[in-house]
Amino acid sequence: MTDYSDAESIHHDFVAAYGSAYVQLVEHLRRRLIDFETGENHFAVVPIEAGLGKSIQSDRLIAEAILQGNRRRFLIVKKFITDVEMTVDRINRIADCDGDV
Repeated sequence: MTDYSDAESIHHDFVAAYGSAYVQLVEHLRRRLIDFETGENHFAVVPIEAGLGKSIQSDRLIAEAILQGNRRRFLIVKKFITDVEMTVDRINRIADCDGDV
């Protein structure tokens, strides 16, 4: 499983490969997840192509928000239960949570 240091390493690798365009994509992802209004009638859809680290970066950004005291709730949809379990584990490890987030 990917841990926080791996997420950071992957982020730096993509920054080196794609430059400011990738940084802008991650910032867009952060704004959509953390800053934009969501809720019962609002869903955030992020149109970033496959393989650019949306899942890992989303987990990292959510964990960082938790560490900063953000109490926002997130609904993360995954196709397979193993993906859900990996996401929960990654966020808990990054945010240093004892239980499930």
